[in-house]
Amino acid sequence: MISRMVRAAMLDVDLYKEVEHTQNLTAEALRVVIIVTALVGMGTALTAFFAGNLGGAVAGLFVRLAQILLAWVVISYATYYVGTHFFNGTATFGQLLRTLGYAFSPGSLLLVSFIPVLGRLLQVIIALWALSAGFVAVRQALNVSNERAAGTVAVALIPALVGITILSIPLAWLPK
Repeated sequence: MISRMVRAAMLDVDLYKEVEHTQNLTAEALRVVIIVTALVGMGTALTAFFAGNLGGAVAGLFVRLAQILLAWVVISYATYYVGTHFFNGTATFGQLLRTLGYAFSPGSLLLVSFIPVLGRLLQVIIALWALSAGFVAVRQALNVSNERAAGTVAVALIPALVGITILSIPLAWLPK
């Protein structure tokens, strides 16, 4: 699994093809998202801890866990819907769920986001890196051109962000 995560982070097209076509990798994709989520959560918790907010450290870990798992499903569905209905992609929801799950792999490095100055820069770099991995995942899963993949990602981000925002409202009430 770790070697697949590294290959996904390296934007290995063959890895995304393999994941797309191997149904029994769905559970592994979920584990990838959980591992990345745990590492992001630990980075968030360490940031709060070093800022002297012990309660925020624990809450931050669980809030990030919920947010990222929710984002994975919402982004996957929005991408599936937009890609198959508007950009002539051919994929199942499961194929997008798997490939986009692996596209979360660069987020593992957010464990060190607590480092002052470097943490913020790292967040931006990893967001762009994960977006690139997501692009490759979408292109491979939907079997579309670069232009159609870019269109799918651009259009799907709008409903995905709206959905994530709405579904995350209850998480905003948790103590930080």
